Amino acid sequence: MCVDDFPEGTQITAVVRPEDVKITAPGEGQIEGIVDSVLFKGIHYEIVVLVGRNEMVIQTTKSASVGEKVGLFLFPDDIHVIAAEDNTNFFQVQINRAFRPEYNGKVLNASLTAVIPGSRRAADGTLFDAAGEAIDPAKIKLEASIAPQDIIMTDSREEGLVQGYIRNLIYKGDHYSYVIHTDAEEDFVADDEYLWNMNDHVGLIMPMDKLTFRVRK
Repeated sequence: MCVDDFPEGTQITAVVRPEDVKITAPGEGQIEGIVDSVLFKGIHYEIVVLVGRNEMVIQTTKSASVGEKVGLFLFPDDIHVIAAEDNTNFFQVQINRAFRPEYNGKVLNASLTAVIPGSRRAADGTLFDAAGEAIDPAKIKLEASIAPQDIIMTDSREEGLVQGYIRNLIYKGDHYSYVIHTDAEEDFVADDEYLWNMNDHVGLIMPMDKLTFRVRK
């Protein structure tokens, strides 16, 4: 149905903009669903339609009634297919003068001796490598990573490890995938089951047990 071309067996994500989905009478669209919610946003309605186990978010100037059965029509040119990607977030972490990992001015409760092979910490906090030489924190390139589904979005921004504005969102059947451009000029991908608005200013909570650290050479 769509115009994009991928080899058979390729894992893909189909993307449709909310404003490109047309609500029709039942039987007049390619698929049918039940209106789950209707929200007026000043210049358009944001309508959520349940299609089996999935949700379709539609933006239209015409309203609908909750519980109403509707058809959904999409032009093939409006359906875009992209290859599925690993959206794991990677970001550089600093090591402060106390030999503790730090990001965005916040100390992370992570063990550097568990990350740097053969290292040990002296009583004064200094780190030594496997050869017994003192480690210069300025020369260690420490990288952290976290999966999108492990990031918790919050409107209590001060609770987040970092803060930023929602710059893009895609509905993926059972959750929304968000791109957040942070105040530190980085982009993070976060998954959330709830619908946030474009340009919402949010905090990103990253649980320590979900963060993975490695030393880059």
